Amino acid sequence: MKNNSLVLAFILTLTCFGTLHASNVMIDGLYYNLKIADSTAILTRDNNDYYAYQDYTEVIIPETITYQNIPYTVWKIDEYAFAGCTRLKSLIVPKTVTSVGYRAIHGCDSLAYLEVPDISMIYTLPNRLKHVVINGGGVDNDAFDRLRLSASYLSYLELSGVTNTTLPIRALYDCYRLDTLFLPDGLELLDYMALAECVNLKNIEIPASVQEIGDRAFENCRMLNTVTFNGENLSRIGNWAFFQCLQLQNITIPEGVTEIGYAAFYGCAYLNEVTLPSTTQQLGDQAFASCSRMTKMYVDAAFPPTIDSKTFDKVSRSMPVYVPDASVNAYQADTLWGQLNIVGASHEGTSLTNTNSTTTSIRKIIENGQLYILLPDGIRYEVTGKKIE
Repeated sequence: MKNNSLVLAFILTLTCFGTLHASNVMIDGLYYNLKIADSTAILTRDNNDYYAYQDYTEVIIPETITYQNIPYTVWKIDEYAFAGCTRLKSLIVPKTVTSVGYRAIHGCDSLAYLEVPDISMIYTLPNRLKHVVINGGGVDNDAFDRLRLSASYLSYLELSGVTNTTLPIRALYDCYRLDTLFLPDGLELLDYMALAECVNLKNIEIPASVQEIGDRAFENCRMLNTVTFNGENLSRIGNWAFFQCLQLQNITIPEGVTEIGYAAFYGCAYLNEVTLPSTTQQLGDQAFASCSRMTKMYVDAAFPPTIDSKTFDKVSRSMPVYVPDASVNAYQADTLWGQLNIVGASHEGTSLTNTNSTTTSIRKIIENGQLYILLPDGIRYEVTGKKIE
């Protein structure tokens, strides 16, 4: 009887709208309004039963549906479509959907898994989301605010497909359950405190497109164990960027980075090994202070980067700092670097210690008004540390 009613509704709609629309058509358990003229469909709820979806726990919305041998593209979820569906736990929205109506998933208090093409389309989010995948669009400040409503539940967030070039200020601040995060390709800046206080975040991969890690970006991410950098576009790691990331053990800063800010790795209590690139020019005051378990450091810069008196405060002065062989004397002659145990890279594993010799065969020369560093082997560097070919 119900199928006959649906057919009758379809015929009446065609009659009223000049064969342009079909309303309340059910396909695979979901209801649609069809626009025949352009073969598009809007997912809605049953006009005759407001609670038709009430017992649904999982919904996968298809990209296309077929009705009477005609395919229709699903492009919209109607307002209130799933409102009040308190048993709904999982919702997957296809990339074809470009509009979500007002309060479409309002009151879906059990919704834990959400996959959407663009989170900004959804104006009201449930506050118990655990697993969120965003496949496209941009995530603005308002959308991040809505995501943070689930801070006490959200453990997995995939942003791989979004178009953001910036992870905004405090974007995911204090999402303390978050342990898995995928950042988008094309991201250029992790802004101030973007991921601060994400105390359960364990691993993070920095896309090759990132140019700057802002101040306090990962502050107090206490379980962060591994940071993987890709590419050579990153130039600055900001002040307090990884402040008190207690579980961080090894860090390799990529080529291209010139500056590591004030207290950037302060208090990383289990940091064991650090590698700095040849492009390093400046390490801020207390950049590695209170990293008391550091056992070795590699500095590939030919010319000693600028440091301050407390850059390595409370770090053992007997810790070997491996530098290019040709630059050993320059580091040992530097007032601050010379207080550390400078060792030529080719002597790793030997018992060599810094003699603090002030003699050096490295010379500063001026040619055509330009200052250069001349090493014993005849190789020249700019004062920035860039090798002159």
